[in-house]
Parts: sequence; structure tokens; C-alpha cells
Amino acid sequence: KNENIKSLSQNKAIQKLKYGESYVNMASTIKPLTILIGLNEKLFQPEDTYLDKGTFQYDNQNNIANAPGTPTGEITPSQAIINSSNTFMTAKVALPLFNQNNGNIEKVAHIWTDYLMQFGLRSKTGIDLPFEEDGEYEFHPSSKFENGISALLNASWGGNEVHTPLQLAQYAATLASKGDRYKPQIVSAIISQDGKETKKFKPILESSNRYPMKFWSVVQGGMSQNIEEIKNLPFHVAGKTGITGFPNEQEKMINHSLFIAYAPTEDPQIAISVVIPGSNSEKNIAALVTSEILESWHTLQKENNNKEEGSLK
Repeated sequence: KNENIKSLSQNKAIQKLKYGESYVNMASTIKPLTILIGLNEKLFQPEDTYLDKGTFQYDNQNNIANAPGTPTGEITPSQAIINSSNTFMTAKVALPLFNQNNGNIEKVAHIWTDYLMQFGLRSKTGIDLPFEEDGEYEFHPSSKFENGISALLNASWGGNEVHTPLQLAQYAATLASKGDRYKPQIVSAIISQDGKETKKFKPILESSNRYPMKFWSVVQGGMSQNIEEIKNLPFHVAGKTGITGFPNEQEKMINHSLFIAYAPTEDPQIAISVVIPGSNSEKNIAALVTSEILESWHTLQKENNNKEEGSLK
């Protein structure tokens, strides 16, 4: 029906429809990728530590603080993800990357953009639905020097990246597959009226980027610890929380609760992004919703396995 087609085409997972509610700032969900960038650019080693004092000041102008404003002490890269340390991302990734490239903000912008695009960010996913949008971002090669370095510092902990929920899901899936980025598809097969499969759609690998396994151990280790909302699931989950604000129709800031995840960590089968607008709870509501989705998925998996085995359990 036309109504069904319209509901598919007007989809907040891929578009900005009203008041920016379907465009979300990545916030802390970018931090696993930031750590991977730092490792791959040889800015630090997996076992290195950093003394997080709660704030970091650059050039007496840019004062970066952790969300609660509290220090986390001596932390490793993996612990920087667990503790969601803004200061680590700034002091150990953004600024060293800038200095390593002799302050050439245009070059750094291209490097940063290349990494993000490897993981499905800053570009359309190519999903088989119309009217997909590709998000927004402030950090780009034409930035003036002062604005550019400031934008880079903010970008390292998610301050400048604005994407659709589907882009975040593809990002999570690419983390899960350790660098393999697949095109999202709505249809897996076409079934005729008599129940026969007339066409099957195979997964489409769009890009494959290889990083050392020790880097992935750091990233996944940081995503697999200290997440209260998913700890009781009967399998291991890798995830990252995020909280960000966006103006509503009255131009007042409302909080968005974010969560990206994949599971099981040992052999990922599902990747998720959840965005809950207007969340002011102390708990991460998006993580709670993710937990329920994963629990339902796990139940369906067991039911399907029982059917295939001919079990009556």
C-alpha cells in the first residue's frame, strides 16, 4: 500500500525529518574509534597510561573536561573507553595527531575523515530506501587554523560528528566485524506466493580495513566492561554509551540517550544503535532498550534453533 511505502521512505533512522531529532551527535560513542585511530597512528601503545586529572587545557583557551568533571586517575587506552575520558581523547589522540602532522589542519582533517568513512560515517550507507541523508559535521579541510584545532579537539570525543541512527548502526557493525563494512539491506530474499525463494540477496562488502588484533583487544576490552544496563544478559555484549543534547521545536536543549552495541563479543551476530530523545534519567535508557532488544533476539535465536533441530522444547 502507498501508506506502507510512505512510512518506509519517511524514516528517522536515515533522515532528518523534524527539529533534528533523527540527527544525533555521536558524543562518547565515537571513543572506541578514537582509540583505534590513536593506536594505528602510533600515538600510544596498548599498555601506555595517562594521568586523567578531569580536565585538559590547550593553549589557555580550550578547556576540555570529562562529563562529570571528575578525574579518573592513571588509565590505559582501554580504561579510557570504559571511563569515557574526554581528556584522554584530547591529550593522547587529537593534539598528538595535530602535532605529528606539523599543525597541518587540512592534512589532519583528511586523515580523520578517512578513518570515519572506513566505519560508515560521513557518507550515506547506501541502504535500499529513498531519501537517505549523510549527516553533518563541522570539522573539514576548509576550517580556519584556530577553528580547525578546536574542532579536532572536540571531534576526538564526539563533539562535532552528527549522524543518523543507521550510520551509527553501521559503525557498530563495522567495529564488530573488525573493519569489514557491509551495506545495510532491507530485503534478504524474495519469496513467491507458493513459498519458493526466487531470489536471495547476499551480503555486500563495501570495504575491508585491517588492524592488528591487539588493537581490537584494546577497543573491545573497553566496550565490554562496566555497563550496568547489559551486564545480566546471558552472553557478552560490547557497547558504548553516549549522552548528547539537541534543540527541540522551542529551541530548548533536550538530552538524547545513545547506545551502540554488538553481540556476542566472541562471534558477533547482531549490531545495534539506539537513540532515545528527551531522556533525562540517570540511567542510560538507550542501553536499557538495547538490553531488551538483545534479550528478544536471543530468545528468537533459540526458538529458530529448536525448530531447525526438530525439538519440541
